[in-house]
Amino acid sequence: MPIIYQLEQNKNILKFIDNDFELQNTNIFTFLVGKNSVGKSRLLRSLIIHALEEDKFDKVLALSNTQYHKFPSYRDLPNKEQISNNKYTRLAFEARTPIYSGGYDYRKKINNFSKKNYHYLFNFFDENNIKFHKNLNTNLNFAQSFESFLTQFSFKEKPYYNLLTILDFLKLDHYVKCTILPTNSFKTEDLNIKINNYFNNSKNITSEEYEIFRRLKDSLYDLKNLRSFDLLHLSLYELESISFLIESGLVRIYKVSFSKDKKIFNYTDLSSGELAVLSLVLGLTATITDNSLVCIDEPEINLHPQWQEKIIELIELVSENYYGCHFFIATHSPQLISGISEKNSFILDLTNNSLKTIESFKNRSSDFQLSEVFNFPGKNNEYLIRKLILLLNKLNNEEDFILNTESNNFLKHINKLLKEEKIDQEDKVRILFNLVNSYRD
Repeated sequence: MPIIYQLEQNKNILKFIDNDFELQNTNIFTFLVGKNSVGKSRLLRSLIIHALEEDKFDKVLALSNTQYHKFPSYRDLPNKEQISNNKYTRLAFEARTPIYSGGYDYRKKINNFSKKNYHYLFNFFDENNIKFHKNLNTNLNFAQSFESFLTQFSFKEKPYYNLLTILDFLKLDHYVKCTILPTNSFKTEDLNIKINNYFNNSKNITSEEYEIFRRLKDSLYDLKNLRSFDLLHLSLYELESISFLIESGLVRIYKVSFSKDKKIFNYTDLSSGELAVLSLVLGLTATITDNSLVCIDEPEINLHPQWQEKIIELIELVSENYYGCHFFIATHSPQLISGISEKNSFILDLTNNSLKTIESFKNRSSDFQLSEVFNFPGKNNEYLIRKLILLLNKLNNEEDFILNTESNNFLKHINKLLKEEKIDQEDKVRILFNLVNSYRD
């Protein structure tokens, strides 16, 4: 399986998995933590460019719920052809990204899209001056991501169950209504006439060419009744027709609606947190394949602390049927670290370049994570206070009590936080620490 074991940044060798870890046919998670400006976002950028240069992964995905990321754009890529074969996808969402934005005319890139014999269609469109839309930008918005998801949805069970998982997580009804519009004001009858003329005037038509145009005619016929539809209640045949028209660039998603307690609303009426979860996880589901590199920058943005703890569980759920993927997730959230369940997970603290396994950190309190993972305890950290009180009780009640290695390391950790001025003068942690030291003197 493709794995990035280490990478050099700022003259430091950063290790991403433990040397003793036994690789299996599963997914690896490396969480990047550290103070602001330590280089988490820059590292994600470097990982993406490195992966594209080495060409180890089948897909390279970059996801963020904000436009303020440092993921490489098209012009930054070492090999521009990585775009044309869908190797690299960048999905960055703001809370209120417009439902649709402009893209590029595919006619300039026809030869890049020969997969599934679509090049027959694109040549036909070009010759007949039929406009069609495809987006060659690496940055997809919500609607474009949803289009990509829908084409996956048609042919696989995984995206279907992933969508239900996302809806259940958000406590939304099992209802997703999509409205589509043609990218050009063509008339179905006129297009069918042009297709018939094409066949009448062409010689030596191949079976593949015949099949792709037959699908086009059938899908155009179905379009009359599929301008608006509930995604979860379409037949497989109808889904394939919609997917075919989207992939051919003739239609695009104009509107997506959801339902909560049987009240229907536009996706733009979702809360920022709901939209962040939906955009991020739906985007991941739409693009992930086996052997993918997945870089996610601060997935906790816009999320309530309860959802911050659950978002990793959701990411793990929708990716559990894919194998050989390496996830890099940059975060400032102690709740997120606490919610990690996968054993094959590591935490890299970029502040001091230390790699830790997850066993000692998952399912622990936020105060524990703030102190032990993020090295910033905040005010009156309850985890530190509790441990200091236990030490004081032992020092006070056990005459021959000797600090063990764990306790000594704990006190060294607090002393380091004090020297770095991360604990205020009036903080209870400082007061208790001084009391412990008075017993030791």
